[in-house]
Amino acid sequence: AEYMGTVYMKKAEDRLGQELQRAQTYLHSSSETKLIRCVERELLSEVQKELIEMEHSGVVALLRDDKLDDLARMYRLFSRIPKGLEPIAVVLKEHLSENGLRVVKKHAESPELDFRNYVTDLLELHDKYTTILKQVLDSHPVFQKAVKDAFEAIVNQTLPGAGRAGVPEGKAARATVLVTSSKSVSSSELLSNYVDLLMKNTTEKLSDQDLEDVLEKVVALFGYISDKDLFQEFYRKQLSRRLLSGTSGGGSDSNEVFFISKLKLACGAPFTSKLEGMVNDRTVSEDTLAHFKEYLKEQPGMPPIDFSVQVLTTGYWPAFKVDPLDCPQEIQQLQGVFRAFYDSRTQSRVLRWVHSLGGATLLARFPQGDKDLAVNVYQACVLLAFNEAAAATGAELEQRLQLPWEELRKALQSLACGRFRLLVKEPAGKELKPTDAFAVNDEFAERMRKIRVPSSLPKTTAKSTQAVVQQVEEDRRHTIEACIVRLMKSRKVLEHAQLVGEVIMILSQHWKPDPKIIKRRIDDLIAREYLERDPERTSLYRYLA
Repeated sequence: AEYMGTVYMKKAEDRLGQELQRAQTYLHSSSETKLIRCVERELLSEVQKELIEMEHSGVVALLRDDKLDDLARMYRLFSRIPKGLEPIAVVLKEHLSENGLRVVKKHAESPELDFRNYVTDLLELHDKYTTILKQVLDSHPVFQKAVKDAFEAIVNQTLPGAGRAGVPEGKAARATVLVTSSKSVSSSELLSNYVDLLMKNTTEKLSDQDLEDVLEKVVALFGYISDKDLFQEFYRKQLSRRLLSGTSGGGSDSNEVFFISKLKLACGAPFTSKLEGMVNDRTVSEDTLAHFKEYLKEQPGMPPIDFSVQVLTTGYWPAFKVDPLDCPQEIQQLQGVFRAFYDSRTQSRVLRWVHSLGGATLLARFPQGDKDLAVNVYQACVLLAFNEAAAATGAELEQRLQLPWEELRKALQSLACGRFRLLVKEPAGKELKPTDAFAVNDEFAERMRKIRVPSSLPKTTAKSTQAVVQQVEEDRRHTIEACIVRLMKSRKVLEHAQLVGEVIMILSQHWKPDPKIIKRRIDDLIAREYLERDPERTSLYRYLA
């Protein structure tokens, strides 16, 4: 009784074959079509609703129990009758949506928001239904639309961010747990974090082929995201960190290039132009650095320092914080030599030194033994300052280095209060003030020769996430205005509803524009005299050349 529907469909398929054979044997060919249509109506059309909704053998049961042969039979049978597949597609969409929202709810209610588990669950769900779509349902357009609509609803759900009981503020049990004080987290951010984890390839050592397979699936999931520009900005920031720190898996950019090429296929060349520019900057920088090394050999009186530079094009990379810093004389000398070298190879380009992104390896001689210290530029300048003075206060270091106290405090915190206490502080304690005195820790002892000193790197916080969102919203305003001006320039005159509709249609590939925001941009363009309202019909806009 439980599988009455599947038994019925087997018999119906047999009867249809038998009736077709009898019609071909005994009847004129003109009667064959009419007879088969009659049999299909009686065996299928009349009972379709009951069959697809059966509790133990309907569409939901077949999907739930992975009875793909029976589902394929149902597809073959009901594809024979006019509009026979639409009711099945409706049930499939509802069932898929319920399963997907159950996944979202599970992670929304979890004490910890583990973005790797969340995205992995979505990928497994997507794998299952794309396999069914291709192997069982012949990728029929009706079912393609059902799966697409369901996943768009699933993937564009936001998850709660702050207030999770299992994660203390600022701490996470695993690298894949997202800690944020934002009220909500978008799938754009979670998917970008997942890609960042894959590219670093530190948790699961995947082969290049396996990684490419997973990235292909991620791009398919990305296709359902409505705020693609938000994903792009999160991804761009994380890509910049990977490229500058060399943390892409295997030290190669090939996986980055592969993923960007897939995004380019999905969204077009303008979407990935900045990302491609960033990767290209890396390649050009390597070539520039190689020529600079040769150039240095010809310069007399150079300090014995291995000096490397990466030249980044401002338009491609995220905006980096530029702090004033009075580097040691040797570094300033090399910076001047590189500037002269670079100016000789380029025209009308201005170099700005972004010290916050740099790193250094210092040889430190302690009574307990020599150590190689891997530090950031700020930490390096602080340590080198003690070559000139045995001790210094925070205020004196601030004056000597011309570095803002907030950045200097972070460097001193990591050097005097962190895991490797290279400096001693007076008075003791973790709270730092400009009046505190610092000196080299002569009693420093560590078994390892090479020590990587942790730095206070910027974490993904509510503030940084909000900065990304604000940047995206600002970019959207400019994009909407540019789209409006292009349309009006070509049409000269347009009704409000038509203009808003065309702007939404053009921009919806990257995000779903809000008509209210479009209206505000139109008003702003009118105020700036790009457009004007028709004096007699206020809903009609005219372009002003």
